[in-house]
Amino acid sequence: MLTIVGVPWLLSFAQPSIWQIGRPWYLAWAGLVYVVATLATLGWIAASERYVRIRPRRMAN
Repeated sequence: MLTIVGVPWLLSFAQPSIWQIGRPWYLAWAGLVYVVATLATLGWIAASERYVRIRPRRMAN
């Protein structure tokens, strides 16, 4: 909750509006791609861990 309230409040001091961020469109999209890639990576890790727990590999002796 503090992050949701605190970040916009801090940004209000650094720029004229929290909704207007002066950056080129390609940098904004690059930031969005970074977030999506992070979530996809975390989902992939969670899914692969679940698969390993369901079907463990046999150890060769």
